[in-house]
Amino acid sequence: MKKSYKILINASNISSGGGLTILERCYAESDKQYIYIVKSQSISDRLKECHKLGPDVIVLPVLFQVPVLNFLFHLVGFYILAKYLRVKKVVSLGNIASCVPVKQIVYIQWAYFPFGVFYLNKSLNKGSIIRLLRYLKIRFFIKQAELIVVQTETIKKQMLKRFGFLSCDSIKVVYPGRQSINMNEFTYEDLLAKPKKKLLYPALYYSHKNFEILPHLDTTFEELDMVLYVTLTDNQFASLGLEKCSSIKNIGVVDSDKLLSIFCKIDVLFMPTKFETVGLPYIEALTLGKQILTSDAAFSREICGEAANYFDPSDIRSIQKALKCLNISEQKNSKLSEAALEKFKPWNISFHDMVDEDIK
Repeated sequence: MKKSYKILINASNISSGGGLTILERCYAESDKQYIYIVKSQSISDRLKECHKLGPDVIVLPVLFQVPVLNFLFHLVGFYILAKYLRVKKVVSLGNIASCVPVKQIVYIQWAYFPFGVFYLNKSLNKGSIIRLLRYLKIRFFIKQAELIVVQTETIKKQMLKRFGFLSCDSIKVVYPGRQSINMNEFTYEDLLAKPKKKLLYPALYYSHKNFEILPHLDTTFEELDMVLYVTLTDNQFASLGLEKCSSIKNIGVVDSDKLLSIFCKIDVLFMPTKFETVGLPYIEALTLGKQILTSDAAFSREICGEAANYFDPSDIRSIQKALKCLNISEQKNSKLSEAALEKFKPWNISFHDMVDEDIK
């Protein structure tokens, strides 16, 4: 008899960054009633490694990753797959819904969709064209979802403002879950060996992450006896001109579990990002009681509240002033962190909220 599943998780549009972290955490909370479809064999292997007894995984054939064929697969392929697997619900984790014969939930985590492709820069270039095509694809399929899940009230308000056809009832806010942290599993001797004040900016390169401003802060870091660690690829680090900076060091791309252990070794989370849907590093820094220095924006204030210090990410002087006012030796007010963390449930609860299922 053909095997049937309860829920199909479409993660075929996720390949890196915060989306991959959320995928891993969702997979770890799933049982055999779920089936996942992912973009590559390496992602499938990664999921199986973190949860050896986890649900079945299908790897999307390379042929259907060609843009035109991928569009057709969302239009027809997922409909056929959902019927074949006899699922009762589809949850699209990677922003893009599809045409399916059952209830569908889409999880929006790409910041450019609620804010707009030209939110930061109105010029037309290769990067903005790629983002525009992705935006149009998400926009085309969004009405196929019965429920849209976003990570903050800020994003919900932005979605309602931008898309007049959406209603309050069609968008559900589910804050990402809090992750348990093992402080002793990994060590990074290069971090431990530095007597300087240690700051961390954990992100891959995207235009809204504002990495271009970092070289202008190198002298300030040096004057204040600080070192900033980033988690870029070697090519990204070099192309941004950060190799020439004496107070900015590259750890390289690290897995989410290793990143948590790095948090234990640093003093401050430094996030000069222009906008986010949520920013998972905020939650991790709050959980560990680390100081947070970040952009003054609605998304960051909703997450961090009074537990962070803020600056204008477009103003070098504003960032320099915030860095100079930072007192590393000052004891962190744990009550402020706890107040900010109250909205975040454990991942096993948040996952069921995301897929709109009651916990058994």
